[in-house]
Amino acid sequence: MDGYVGYLGPKRQNVEEEIESTHDPRGEAALRFTWSLPVLFSAMALLVMARPAIADSPTNGPFTVKLNRPSHVGDTDTLRIRVSQERVTRVTQAEKTLQDEQSFREVSGTFRARVLQVSSDGKVLHERVQILSLAGRTAPGAKGTPLPLTGVALDVTLAPKVAIVRADGKSLDASVLPYLELIFTPADSRIKKADDAIFGPGRPVRVGDTWPINTEKMAAQLSQKGDMQLLPKDMASQFLLSDHKMIGGIDCLVVHGTLDVNNLVLKTGSSPQQSFSGQMHVTFDTAVPVDAAKDVVASEGVTMEMTLSGKVPTPQGGEADLTMSEKDAKEQTRLSGGT
Repeated sequence: MDGYVGYLGPKRQNVEEEIESTHDPRGEAALRFTWSLPVLFSAMALLVMARPAIADSPTNGPFTVKLNRPSHVGDTDTLRIRVSQERVTRVTQAEKTLQDEQSFREVSGTFRARVLQVSSDGKVLHERVQILSLAGRTAPGAKGTPLPLTGVALDVTLAPKVAIVRADGKSLDASVLPYLELIFTPADSRIKKADDAIFGPGRPVRVGDTWPINTEKMAAQLSQKGDMQLLPKDMASQFLLSDHKMIGGIDCLVVHGTLDVNNLVLKTGSSPQQSFSGQMHVTFDTAVPVDAAKDVVASEGVTMEMTLSGKVPTPQGGEADLTMSEKDAKEQTRLSGGT
């Protein structure tokens, strides 16, 4: 099982950017820019999470690296997950600041997840999740606050949209939904699970060997719906087989990767359509069994940092300048599992 509870499928894999205009109590325009980076984060997160420490390896290879470990109906894993999001949004017009916001949210917990439905390429579409522990915080360094869901079972649907309901039919506390939505994210049809044709080395490699991703294929896959534009020439990457070691009793290969994207363009679905340009830096790690027949992921982790800028409409009919930066981090460790 690929182990991603929800993004386990990731963050909202249908790119959604929308501009909302509201008026504050003083009558000044306050522009709300809400968005998600479903697809990009998903593509990375389908690969990765929490980099284990490197230890002495009994052998250095060569190894055939298989990153795609499809999930199967009935797979049941106990997982420890941590997800965080930091965002800074500023909207200015001439010398006037219309919006200046900073936000932080983190959720961590332990889950027992059973797969109920998968896609043809092994992405989780529907699962039953038992929450063993769950805590959230809204400031870096703050003590986590337990969330009132310990012991609760959830039915989670990940496609075409995310739907989270309690298995016992009771209503979910609205205060916990923002935290759950960080964990459970849509399965996007354009992203194939940990596509080895994009991310894999395409040849046997030894510990210490590096390789680039296939930028042509990745750019084509991410751009196919028209809401995202990126060119292979603006993408730089390097993957590394960093170690061969035992993790949780499994003989594993540890892969570390980086991806930089410049001149990225994201388009909103609003009317009139808005375009935002920026750049992105991603680091990711995954530990997969040497045995290609074992469809498990021992640990995974991804961190994405992105900046965007562009013009947004004001309620008065003019335009304002928007800049936004976001850092998302996701870590997952498989504690135990079996079908």
